[in-house]
Amino acid sequence: MDLIIVHDLPGAAQGDARQMRAERLLHHAFAVARRQGLRRLDAFVDHPDALTAELFDAVAGHYPDIAAGRRRLETGLARLADRPNGFGVVVVPGRHGDLVATLAARLAGGVGLAPSAALGTDCAMFSTVHGTAPQLAGRDRANPSAMLLAGVMMLHHIGQHRVADRVHDAWLATIEDGIHTADVVNPGTTRLSPGTRGFADAVITRLGQAPRMLRPAAVSPHHNQNIMMQA
Repeated sequence: MDLIIVHDLPGAAQGDARQMRAERLLHHAFAVARRQGLRRLDAFVDHPDALTAELFDAVAGHYPDIAAGRRRLETGLARLADRPNGFGVVVVPGRHGDLVATLAARLAGGVGLAPSAALGTDCAMFSTVHGTAPQLAGRDRANPSAMLLAGVMMLHHIGQHRVADRVHDAWLATIEDGIHTADVVNPGTTRLSPGTRGFADAVITRLGQAPRMLRPAAVSPHHNQNIMMQA
């Protein structure tokens, strides 16, 4: 699945300021879709929401190359859970962005696979979608994939695309070779189940390789991203 979740950080904007924030978020989401070559954008909206049908249609009109749809939050969540491959970019205004991003991460295989970027006007921060896991600290059991892919996102953000693709392809080749941490073990495909360090070492040894069956990173640079925009 190639899925990017774009949402804003919850804030106290009201009235016209709230609508301007929704418009800016939507323009950003369409720009992300165009930049990543994803031809589908859906907005999941709660009721009431500043992202009205009129505003959505007006902004979507600036991006005729991208198919766009606006749906209620509950309907969007149901379809996302049923057919995640049917989406490209999902924009979620308001307070439910983290909920949708976490669901998408679970559909992809778990929150240990999902990177995140918080993009502001003056700075950007890259991390995992999930929070901390103190129960795993020092036990060599955590899946480092989300943090690794957050680094890939950061490399793209600063223009180091070839380096980012090299790391991403090595990670894809590792997954493809059946090397999986305990949280994503699958009896039908897992060959080895190393800890955090062992998985990282496996990725390092595959630098310079590309996946054989999975789509290489250069074709689709970002997978399952959760992008938060600060208004």
